[in-house]
Amino acid sequence: MIYLPHDLTQQNPGTMEYQVDYNGSHYTSGPLPFDEGNGSEGYGTWGILDDASVGGHFQPLVGPGADLRADWSNIDFEDLSTGACCLGDGSCALLTASACAAQNGVYHGDNSVCDSNTCPPVPVRESTWGAIKHSFK
Repeated sequence: MIYLPHDLTQQNPGTMEYQVDYNGSHYTSGPLPFDEGNGSEGYGTWGILDDASVGGHFQPLVGPGADLRADWSNIDFEDLSTGACCLGDGSCALLTASACAAQNGVYHGDNSVCDSNTCPPVPVRESTWGAIKHSFK
């Protein structure tokens, strides 16, 4: 299951996507948008409810008396939260914390955004080599 909160608005609601690999085939629900939820309680509006959990369901399509079992394995958790990442070339990209670290970037936290102030350029002052050496005497 992949949950992405997006903006938690009607125009850009959170989405949930279900994926499974079975017998060599990959199946996906595609991103499913959340609805308004229960706004009167102050949570769940256009996104996941507080204290949410992940589960699974097995529904066999066979007749009565069948002896079936479902095994869930190879389940991994990966935090897909994104935020602003300042890269070495001065650009900003929305990446996960691990993807930012892999590119030696500076991560500004989950749900942070890239704008003109996120990755300000390092100020540069023109100088001569002699002046630089002199400042370290």
